[in-house]
Amino acid sequence: MVTSRAAMASAQEEAPPLLPTPLEVRALQQPEKVVMRKNSLGRDKHEVLTDARVLILYTGGTFGMAPDAVGTLHPKSGFLEQKVKEMDEFKFGGMPKVTIIEWEDPIDSSDMSPADWGRIAQTIEEHYWDYDGFVVLQGTDTMAYTASALSFMLESLGKLVVISGAMIPLHFPHSDARRNLIMSVLCAASLEIPEVCIYSNDKLLRGNRTTKTFNMAVDAFHSPNHPVLALTGVETILEHGLILPYPRRRAFTKLHTNICVFHLVPGFDDDCITAYIEKHKRDQPGASAKAMVQLLT
Repeated sequence: MVTSRAAMASAQEEAPPLLPTPLEVRALQQPEKVVMRKNSLGRDKHEVLTDARVLILYTGGTFGMAPDAVGTLHPKSGFLEQKVKEMDEFKFGGMPKVTIIEWEDPIDSSDMSPADWGRIAQTIEEHYWDYDGFVVLQGTDTMAYTASALSFMLESLGKLVVISGAMIPLHFPHSDARRNLIMSVLCAASLEIPEVCIYSNDKLLRGNRTTKTFNMAVDAFHSPNHPVLALTGVETILEHGLILPYPRRRAFTKLHTNICVFHLVPGFDDDCITAYIEKHKRDQPGASAKAMVQLLT
């Protein structure tokens, strides 16, 4: 089928315009009450971030994968630090200073465990007073779980912790990793948000309200039941009315993992719940009150 230029132009003219997001609509309607507009660095124009310091913690995942001798992708320690040194964006005079800590044995997203969450929280606790913000890079499949866990483990957080990753490894030229990394660092250095957030595809989302909704698109993360905290584009649009207030801080690194999730479907046998609780009583006498059962309908 051959389409003429005139037909293509006509189709483009008839195409409906792209609709603004709800946050952009509110920004236009009530800019003085709802949002704080800044440039893409999150600061006033011409303001630089050379005094800001950001710690990047790389735990593994697709972000830093590199091909081996046969072309199979694996998380690789040392890869991220080398790539950051090569990136011109981090040589720009207005960029914050970054320090990179890479796990010696980076893990796949599916291997992320509560013990690893404790390890991440401990690292942030140890370096808390040395940096203005933190960026944690990991695999996307369990990123929402990590963000939610850290939001409760890092009690009374007073700095922004950004969890980010990539759907396409930084190794490839068409990767989404590059912008996710740069903007995560800029957000961590400049935005006054005392929370654990997820950054993905120009959106900063509350960590414990975010879920991965797509596996085959770079716009993989959304917060269905909570507005976006910030949009990063030509300007950074921050919905400061939703940002949590600054609290007192304390880090938790020990988690109770004896949790069972039951998905209720028609015909579900409630004896399954009873059996689980009874087994918990036998395995840990006197600890039945600690059994946690979450019913999802």
